[in-house]
Amino acid sequence: MSISKSLFEQSKYTELTILFRDTLNPTPEDSLIAAAAYFKLNDFDNSVLILEPLYPILSDSIDYLSLLGAALRRLGRLDDALRVFKHGVQAAGSNNNAFLNNYSNLLVDLGDISEAITVLQDILKRDPSYEDASLNLTRAQRILAEKNSTTSSLTQVDQFILGDPLDPLLEAFSSAESLYTLQSYLPASKGVSTNIKSDLIKVASSIAKHPLVNEQLDKQNTDLRKLAILNKQVNPKLSLRYCNQLVHNGADPTALYSLVAEAYIHLKDLMSAEKFYLKAFGMGERTLDVLANLAQLANIRGCLSEAQNYLNLALSSYPDNTSLVKLRQQILSNSTSSSNTLLSITAFPTSSNG
Repeated sequence: MSISKSLFEQSKYTELTILFRDTLNPTPEDSLIAAAAYFKLNDFDNSVLILEPLYPILSDSIDYLSLLGAALRRLGRLDDALRVFKHGVQAAGSNNNAFLNNYSNLLVDLGDISEAITVLQDILKRDPSYEDASLNLTRAQRILAEKNSTTSSLTQVDQFILGDPLDPLLEAFSSAESLYTLQSYLPASKGVSTNIKSDLIKVASSIAKHPLVNEQLDKQNTDLRKLAILNKQVNPKLSLRYCNQLVHNGADPTALYSLVAEAYIHLKDLMSAEKFYLKAFGMGERTLDVLANLAQLANIRGCLSEAQNYLNLALSSYPDNTSLVKLRQQILSNSTSSSNTLLSITAFPTSSNG
């Protein structure tokens, strides 16, 4: 067994990446293992940086294609991920259930729900006990049913407010990842503002009585976004609900990534926050809040080179920002505790909150 494989099996991902950086001529296998380690550390940029040059050598490896497709997906490069998965299906993945399950998640991201359902049904025909595929199928069928619905009743929306909260972009992650987020919530009925609840019910009543034309839907989405921004700090769980409703209304989910990430910051769910900031970054968002918060979150994880990289990007656009200067000192000293850094993170709010 290689040293890289041994470190990976021991979950020593940081040590493995250090070893890889010090290796002059790594084998394709060691490179693939290092890319998987970076993926485990949520460093999808470095994972893709290692994987893409290996394409001519490993393009017939289903494990390689699955990892590359997943990493591209996490960076928001959905079209590139789709090309990788489609090649994998043609090359070797037509009967690989794990690969196809990942492919179905991407199809949901892209809004191709019917195709995702077909893929998942084929998986379950071969392996009815595949629990993750079964959960994903249920989720995809729910999303399709919601998309096919032209109206929403008041009862449905009231349940949406008072029922279990959902990750507003649940389809962006696998069921295992989503379960982590769902388990982090408290019962939704606590802390919900009566006035804000009333606002959304009024909107719902209007929807129930009159089918929305595009202009009306745009206005409703504008109002919902304002409510989501208004509540991201004082009631972040409710802010996530408004974001969820926006997605159900057909709003572009990529425009919500940084807003959702900040809500998770206020919920102290830093893992979910970083995932959404990374997706915003992958879509080309280089705002102060995205870059600064990614730097701080990497600093918390002890990934100083990654933190410095995001900080340098931020300073190149905002060289006179005093908070960034303080953050640079924190990263250099590497002495900031998680709790202190969390307080600092909230100093970089979503730039679209005006």
